[in-house]
Amino acid sequence: MGQKKRKLSDLTVGDRNALLVALDAFQGSLDEDDEDLPSGLLSALGQFREKLEVVKHVSFSKVDPTDLAQLSIRAGPLFLNKEKITSARALGLTEADNNILSMTVLQELINLVRKHVSVTTEAGCRILINLLLLRVASTMSDENTDVNIIPEYPIAKIILAENHSFGGVVDFLMAKLPARYTDHLLRNPVISLNNPDLTPITSNIFEAKRDRVDAAIPQVALAAASHCKQRSLPVLRGCITSGEQWVFFVYEVKEVGGLISCSSEYSIGRQFQDLPLILGILRDWEVEDEDNSDVEDEGDSDDEMTSPSLQTAPSPELVFKIRVQPPNNTLVIPPAHIKRIILLVEIKRAVENCREWFFHKVFDQTDQQAVHAFVSYPEIDTLGVVVALGDCWTYREYDRHYMELSPTPSERNDATYHESDLVSPSTIVNDVQRHFGRRGFAHFQEPASEAASIAIHKRLQAMYKSSL
Repeated sequence: MGQKKRKLSDLTVGDRNALLVALDAFQGSLDEDDEDLPSGLLSALGQFREKLEVVKHVSFSKVDPTDLAQLSIRAGPLFLNKEKITSARALGLTEADNNILSMTVLQELINLVRKHVSVTTEAGCRILINLLLLRVASTMSDENTDVNIIPEYPIAKIILAENHSFGGVVDFLMAKLPARYTDHLLRNPVISLNNPDLTPITSNIFEAKRDRVDAAIPQVALAAASHCKQRSLPVLRGCITSGEQWVFFVYEVKEVGGLISCSSEYSIGRQFQDLPLILGILRDWEVEDEDNSDVEDEGDSDDEMTSPSLQTAPSPELVFKIRVQPPNNTLVIPPAHIKRIILLVEIKRAVENCREWFFHKVFDQTDQQAVHAFVSYPEIDTLGVVVALGDCWTYREYDRHYMELSPTPSERNDATYHESDLVSPSTIVNDVQRHFGRRGFAHFQEPASEAASIAIHKRLQAMYKSSL
C-alpha cells in the first residue's frame, strides 16, 4: 500500500518553515532572465509560497519592540572592561604586511568622504562603512584565511513564532573562511553560505543607519535570531552603524527567546580618537567567537571542512586527575558524603586565541551556581570551579562567608531562598593562581597545567576533609 499523500493543511509549522527556506534557496539560485526557464514557473513558485505563508510575515525593517516582547527576546547592556578597551585599541592600530590600506591612508580617505559625500542617506553612510570594513578585511586576510564582505545579504523567511515569520536583508555580512573558498563565496555568496558544509569560521552582521543607530536594535535582534535559527548558531555578533557612530551587539539564543546585549555608542571622532578602538573591536569580533567552534581543514581533501569536537578536549582527563577519593580509598562515595560538593566543572567550546576575559562570561554563570550550591548544601563552606574553553582552562574558588545567598529576582519563589546582607559574589585568592601567571589561564599541554592540577588536588583534599 502506497504512502498516504499529505495535504497542505496537514503540514506543521516546522514543515512549512522548512519548505519556505528550501523554496527561497531554490528561487534565489534561478536566473530570472534565463530563456530556458519554463513559462509560468516563477509565478507558480510565488503562488505556492503564498499558500505556505499562513502566518503573518514581517520584514526586518518593520520590526518594533513589541515584536521582541512577543518572542521573549530581551535587551541588555554590553560592557567593555578597561583591559579590553586597551587591547582593542592596540589591535586596531596593528598593520598587516604589504597592506596598502594603512591607518594613515584610511584617515585620509575618511576625510575625503567627509569633505565630498553627503551622509544624509544610508547610501552615503555606507561609503564610510565600506572603508572601515575593507580595512578590517585587508588586515586580517592572509595566504590561508580570507575575511570577505557580502553587501545586501538576504536572510530567508523563517517562522520564529506560531503566527509570525521574519525575513529580510542585512546591509553587510562579514565571513571568515579558508582562502581557497574565496572565489566561490564571492561569486555565489547566498548559495555558498546556504551550503552546510561551507560553514564560516565566523560570520557577523552589520546594519547601516544614517542616524539614531540604537533605534535599529529591534531590527538587528530579529535578523540575528533568524540567522541563528537557520544555522543552529548559539551566538551571533554584529553592529549597527552610521559610519561615524558604532554600536556593537551580541545576540544569544536562550531556552526561551533570546538576549541581545548592546554596547555604548562609539564615535570615530573628528580627530580619529576612537578609530583604533572601533577597528580593534571589529577585528576582535571576527577573530573571536567563544560560542562557535573554529572550522579548520582536515586531511588532504579540498572538500572537507570539520569542526573540532569537544570530545577530543582533555578536560575530563584533568577532572579525573584532580579527583579526591573518599576516606574508604575507593571512588564509591559514602551516602553520608553525597552532598559534600567541592568542585563544579564547566566545559565550553574551543575559542581561537584564548584570552582571560573570555572566561568572565562563564564565571557569571558559575557565580550563580556557587550561590545555589551553598544554599542547598550547608555542609560545605568552600567550593572550587574549573572552567575549560577547549584546550585552555582556569580555576577559581568561592567562600560561603562572602556570598549573598539570595536567588535572583526571577527565582524568589525557590525553596532555597534566603536573605543575606553579605556582598556577592567573591572569590578566594589561592595558591593555584600563581601557576596561571599574568595570563590567568593555562593550556592543557603546558607544564603550568600540570602544576596547577596538582595544587588544585591538594586544595580539594583540604576542602573535602573540612566538610566532613
